[in-house]
Amino acid sequence: MEIPSSLLYTGFESISLSEMDGVKLMDRSDTKFLLSEEALFRVFPAFGSDYRILEIEGQRISRYESLYFDTVDLSLYHQHRRGRLPRCKVRIRHYAETGQRFLEVKVKSNKGRTMKERVRQTEENSISEAGMALIKKLSGLDAGMLFPCLQVDYSRITLVNRHIPERITLDLGLCFAGKDGKKQIPRLVIAEVKQERSRKSPFVQLLHENHIREGTVSKYCWGLISLRNDLPHHHFKTKIRALHKICHGTASNIA
Repeated sequence: MEIPSSLLYTGFESISLSEMDGVKLMDRSDTKFLLSEEALFRVFPAFGSDYRILEIEGQRISRYESLYFDTVDLSLYHQHRRGRLPRCKVRIRHYAETGQRFLEVKVKSNKGRTMKERVRQTEENSISEAGMALIKKLSGLDAGMLFPCLQVDYSRITLVNRHIPERITLDLGLCFAGKDGKKQIPRLVIAEVKQERSRKSPFVQLLHENHIREGTVSKYCWGLISLRNDLPHHHFKTKIRALHKICHGTASNIA
C-alpha cells in the first residue's frame, strides 16, 4: 500500500538529521509494536502535535538497506532463538537517501537494554578493519568467522518527540533476500519506541487507546525463517502466525 503523502506532510513540522543528532539514543530501552498499515494510517495524524518528522532533502520516508552477518552455523540466530542474553547482531546498513554506509553492532544486554555502536563503512559487503575491531570489542567475535547471510530492506518514517528524548521508527515495505530466494512482506508496520529510560509516551498511549499492544519481532530472525525451511524456529511459531494474519488482512495488530 502506498503511503498517502497527506499523512506525512500535513500537521507535522520537520526535523533535519543534524537537529536529530542530540537524540541518537545509542544506549536505550526499546518497545516494539506490530500493526497493519491501515491501523497506522488511522492514528498517524494525531501524532503531529507531539512529534516532528525527519526530513532529508524534502523526503519524509527513507529507504534502509541492511546486510546481516552471522557465523557458518548461524550462532547469532540461535542465540536469539534461545533467548540468550547478552546477544548481538552485526550488519552493514546503507542509508539510500544520504548514501552513507555503516558497520553496526547491536547488543542486547542481560538487563534488557539495547546498545548500538557503528563505524563508517565504504565496502558494500565486506567488513573494514575498524568494523572488525568494533565487533571484537562489543561481542568478542572474530569478524573473520562472519559472512553475509541476509539482506533486509524497508522504508522508514522517523518521528522525534518535541519534549523528551524519544524517537519513533516506523518500518514498512519489508523485503528479505538471500541465497535461498526473496520475499516481500505486505501490509505490516514495525513500530519501535526508543527512549533513554522508560517514560510516558504519547505514541504508546495513543496506540493503547486504539487497542494496539506491544509485540516484538526480529527482522533478521524472521527473514531467515521466511527464506529457509530447515531452521528450528519453535520459539517464533506463535508470533509468526500472528504476523501472517496482519500480512493477509485478518488482523490489524498483534496484542
